[in-house]
Amino acid sequence: MPHVSPREVDKKFLDKIYLNLSKIFSKITSENDANILIGSLLTRTEKLMLGKRLTVIWLVHKGLTYNEIESNLKMSSATVYRISVGYEVGKYDDLIKILENNRSFLFDELHHALHLGGRLRAYGVSKRSQKNFRKRQG
Repeated sequence: MPHVSPREVDKKFLDKIYLNLSKIFSKITSENDANILIGSLLTRTEKLMLGKRLTVIWLVHKGLTYNEIESNLKMSSATVYRISVGYEVGKYDDLIKILENNRSFLFDELHHALHLGGRLRAYGVSKRSQKNFRKRQG
């Protein structure tokens, strides 16, 4: 789990730190540069935590159940619920717009990995429909 020092940082200074971080991320134009930045700044645990959080937001947006998300991402029900509540109150609306605009490359691989591997049912398709489809396929 990431550790943050309990010592307070001046709010104005902290705002400048956040602004600089945002500016750096906004200047990234290649996947290689993004990998270098993220790999240099974040631990494996932090990358995993942020990646899963982003994925939960997307999967909640696509209508997957808590159980499907929990079991596939190996996350606690409390974490999935907390993120889902944030989604419901509109906390991630701007993020969803960004993800929707970039979804062709962000989540296609995730979608295919989970669905083609048989781990998740298709979005908007009932389990019964999926079972009947599999019977017809042999």
